[in-house]
Amino acid sequence: MPQNVQDRLAECARKVIARIGLNGVCFNIEFFWDAERDRLTLLEINPRHSQSHAKLFDYVDGVPNHQAMLQLALGERPDLPYRRGTHNVAAKWYVRRFSDAVVRHAPTDEEITELERRNPGCYVEILAGDGQRLSEMGEQDSYSYAIATIHIGADDEEELKAKFDRCVEELPFDFAETGEKEGADA
Repeated sequence: MPQNVQDRLAECARKVIARIGLNGVCFNIEFFWDAERDRLTLLEINPRHSQSHAKLFDYVDGVPNHQAMLQLALGERPDLPYRRGTHNVAAKWYVRRFSDAVVRHAPTDEEITELERRNPGCYVEILAGDGQRLSEMGEQDSYSYAIATIHIGADDEEELKAKFDRCVEELPFDFAETGEKEGADA
């Protein structure tokens, strides 16, 4: 993302946080940036520490963002390193399915360990388990079902995308479509 866009995002974040009076708490803000129109849209403000970003900070800066929270809790001034991690960029990706189904097989711990070994800089978390109907899972979108998350560190965005595609291809999920007979709960 160009530096001028990053500067605009930071300025917008400062103004919004000051305007709503958020003070003395951790927070994170999510934006959309439409590069074609050069338009910023505020998606949400989360007035809490983001646990899901810890791996991303670790990949890029060398320590998780939790370090700053611990330093604050101890009355110390936060001191996070900058760009001292093993990767230049990082992203958290959701693996989604866009139709309901029952999980016949979700990747096992051993299968995930092997996938991560073959794909350094990838950390996979499975969200849907064996026998689970996707539409009965909590905290899902109205249009899709998150079945896994993948945290990825890479040298650049092209490598991020390639690692994500490779991980998704290697995830050994198996589904029974909702119209199929699959056990007593189908």
